[in-house]
Amino acid sequence: MLFYVLIIAMVNLCLGYAVGVYLGFGLRPIGELEIAVPSTAAPAVVSADEGEDREDESSESDAADESEQADAQSEPPEPIEKSDAENSINELRSGRDILYGRLVAMHDRLRASALECDKAMVASFMEELKRICAEYVKTTDADLDRFASRTEESDEMAAFFEEVQKSVTEYSSVVEANQVTLASVFLKDDPKEGCRQVFEFTSQLLNDGYRLRDRLAEASIGLARREGTLGKNDGKPLIDELAKIPSREAAETAIEDFWHKDPHRNRKLTIGLVDLDNFDQINENHGTTVGDRLITAVAQLLSRNVTSEDMAARFQGQRFLVLFPDNTPRHATTVAETIRQTIEETAFEHGKLALEVTASCAVSQSAPDDTIESIFERLMKAVQEAKRYGRNRTFLHDGKYPAPVVPPNLNIKSKRDKI
Repeated sequence: MLFYVLIIAMVNLCLGYAVGVYLGFGLRPIGELEIAVPSTAAPAVVSADEGEDREDESSESDAADESEQADAQSEPPEPIEKSDAENSINELRSGRDILYGRLVAMHDRLRASALECDKAMVASFMEELKRICAEYVKTTDADLDRFASRTEESDEMAAFFEEVQKSVTEYSSVVEANQVTLASVFLKDDPKEGCRQVFEFTSQLLNDGYRLRDRLAEASIGLARREGTLGKNDGKPLIDELAKIPSREAAETAIEDFWHKDPHRNRKLTIGLVDLDNFDQINENHGTTVGDRLITAVAQLLSRNVTSEDMAARFQGQRFLVLFPDNTPRHATTVAETIRQTIEETAFEHGKLALEVTASCAVSQSAPDDTIESIFERLMKAVQEAKRYGRNRTFLHDGKYPAPVVPPNLNIKSKRDKI
């Protein structure tokens, strides 16, 4: 039975093969199999060379896109166009800075020549000082005329501009009066006395110039704040050139940003002020070069004594700010005392000179209704109280009154710092 089944299977297989060959569907080697392509779309034929060209074009396109993106990222921000008033204040500041540089150079030469000063030298110093003063008065008069013409139509800020003009005019009057006083100086037979008088004139102009510098800096920042350009410095870092730490504008910008992110003022913001004591005497006794180096050294000392979350900045002249975001007055007073005691225990060395310096500090926490002006005013009142009580101490302003801080024993070790 099995034999018959096998025979029938063999017959069916043979018949099937015969029919397949007849119909043209015979078996083909695997290497000759083709992929069917729908008749409605002809296959795209691409040569190897064309494929490479297309890859190159694609790569060039991708590279161009990446280059455009890189260019877009590396392009500097659009420069901030300053108002006529800002430009005028900057012109007034520039004029003061030029006079300051010339007075500093003369001041240093007068100090170096004090012991060997003769009549010819005194006469030369007097003529130079009169020329410097005359050039400043002439330039400032022109700058004030432009300032007045550019700001005369601003009724809203008339009082602000009048205050600026008054400050510059007063200093210009002092400079001009200095010329008249110099003309009345008689050399007589004591050239050293003449040298001393010229030295005193330059000292007075420098000290009055410091106050004008601070006033113009405040005016410039105040105007930028009103016009919405505060902190917009064409992408440049807001660093104080002398102190090498953030500038006052950087500090005010940080405060504004902090408040902007916390419109309900739920977060704490405490600010400290550090003011070097008797700094005018340091400038007068040892020269502005030593004073400038001391400012740089103290600024770096502040930077070393604050955390990465805090911010040390130069406020004006010999004054510095420390911002303590999300921190309490207790923490701020501890840091302020650390800074104060460290300054007191540091001998700032310049050549053979060793300066013993102290600082008065103030701390205050911002209130929900505070402005930058109001909290700075509290800090200034507190530091003035610290100076009135003998300097070299810290006062805390609680929003109503300034009160002395009991100095903690921080065991600060004495050190030397070459400046």
